[in-house]
Amino acid sequence: MSKKNSNLAVLTRAAGPVEVITEVRRKEAVLKTGALQNAILNSANFSSIATDAKGVIQIFNVGAERMLGYAAADVMNKITPADISDPQEVIARAKALSAELSTPITPGFEALVFKASRGIEDIYELTYIRKDGSRFPAVVSVTALRDAQNAIIGYLLIGTDNTARKQVEAEQKLLDQRLRDQQFYTRSLIESNIDALMTTDPRGIITDVNKQTEALTGCTRDELIGAPFKNYFTDPERAEAAIRLVLSEKKLTNYELPACGWCCSTRRRWNPSSNRRERGDKRCVSALDFENLLKFKSGQAVAKQIF
Repeated sequence: MSKKNSNLAVLTRAAGPVEVITEVRRKEAVLKTGALQNAILNSANFSSIATDAKGVIQIFNVGAERMLGYAAADVMNKITPADISDPQEVIARAKALSAELSTPITPGFEALVFKASRGIEDIYELTYIRKDGSRFPAVVSVTALRDAQNAIIGYLLIGTDNTARKQVEAEQKLLDQRLRDQQFYTRSLIESNIDALMTTDPRGIITDVNKQTEALTGCTRDELIGAPFKNYFTDPERAEAAIRLVLSEKKLTNYELPACGWCCSTRRRWNPSSNRRERGDKRCVSALDFENLLKFKSGQAVAKQIF
């Protein structure tokens, strides 16, 4: 008979079948809980720091050792998690929580666990300081540990290194700033041009204009953007054909269209071109340049290609 079956037989003689099954299940649950605890404590992917009720570190797993550079023996029963955190951030957190919860909170360990101690879920960003003095951003989740009477016996702080995400955010921020700078530069070029400039999408819907176009048409930028390009000419079909030609031929030269009441002029010649930028599966369309030089002299405007 195996040892397990032998123990089961002894238990069966000493107690009833129900009690035996209950005891077996309890031991299995304890084993599973122990396995889960070991998995957490032995994980190198996140730091697991457990403290007593006063905040003194009692458990410092291998992930915490790897991230922070301390051996468990260096910190257990000696310091609190506040001692390995950026002090200015801890002070700022205490002030912010004091204002948020309308109660004075002392800078230090209390600021790191105050919400958890009140049963409030708490996940926040914090800068940890390694043994060598270097720093890294972490995302910390805090849970209060309680006994059978619901009294707090300690806290568990689980942290993940947030360096990679911060780097991605910084790079995205830099790219966004470069895009804004480029857009501002492009906008400045368009607005500084003495000619009336207009862009459309592949359907012939106006997507952008400059101040000169507003002056030439007598319409505001908001009125023009989103409106069909063809609406500003007495021959809408010819205007639509021009857009198609631009997309297929890349540019069009001295294409004459009768305009609808633009200032004193009755006709315009224009040279649109496709800038052929990609937007999903559609080409971005034509830039139209109406030259003002002859507008008041002959009632006509001659276009020139700028893209």
